[in-house]
Amino acid sequence: MAYEEKHLLLSLHDLISLKDAHIPAGAFAMRPLDQTHIEQLVESDSESWPEIETTLSTQGYIVIDGYHRWEAAKIKQLEHIKAIRRTYASEQEIIEAAFQANLKHGLKASIQARGDYAYWLHLSFPAIDQVEIARRVGMTQGGVSKAIKKREELAKHVEQHEGKVDEQERQRVMQQSCKHFARGAIRFLDEVKALSDEELLQIFQEIVKKEEKIKLIRVARLLSGNPPMQMTGPLRLRQFASSNSNQDPLQHWTSEQ
Repeated sequence: MAYEEKHLLLSLHDLISLKDAHIPAGAFAMRPLDQTHIEQLVESDSESWPEIETTLSTQGYIVIDGYHRWEAAKIKQLEHIKAIRRTYASEQEIIEAAFQANLKHGLKASIQARGDYAYWLHLSFPAIDQVEIARRVGMTQGGVSKAIKKREELAKHVEQHEGKVDEQERQRVMQQSCKHFARGAIRFLDEVKALSDEELLQIFQEIVKKEEKIKLIRVARLLSGNPPMQMTGPLRLRQFASSNSNQDPLQHWTSEQ
């Protein structure tokens, strides 16, 4: 139950996710982002977006509802986003609000999201029977029973394999990061298309730090199909810097092409 509401224009830098706020079950209440929906939002007028829902904490404004709008705002490089701040009495109420938002707002909640909500209610409120849980989450009692059983089995599996990296999830995250980079790079090139390569290089040499240039060089090598450097990260950076202390790394790379 929300006790106070206030309409705000918030900086994107002041927002944090339920997961990063370290609220118990916070990550559980966050459903996966739909990239098609994000792209549709990016192409739309941000002034027409509904307010995102937040609550204030000592860490910043925790986003309860509006993760697709938040992600689209970051892609559009907006400085601020319209928000409503609500006050809650407990962390459980915050999680409840997040699950309820998933059911009622934006994209239709999936069976996965409803099952997660049912399992959270089962763990958080043991006195609530499955009939009442089913009513709250919009599932049948049988569906609730299956959802709880499935997640209990998954929880046991995770406990047995704690610390192991999920390679498929890592690959998914990396692929998504690459997509975001590619879209950002294309927007950048569209914005500076009036400049020549020589003018762009001069700007880079003036404003980009040497460490940043070395990272950009790696991307350029990968996109051009050239063999990657044998070493990356801090070790490669230290060796490259010490051996090329008087030479600009971007100029060094372009001269090789």
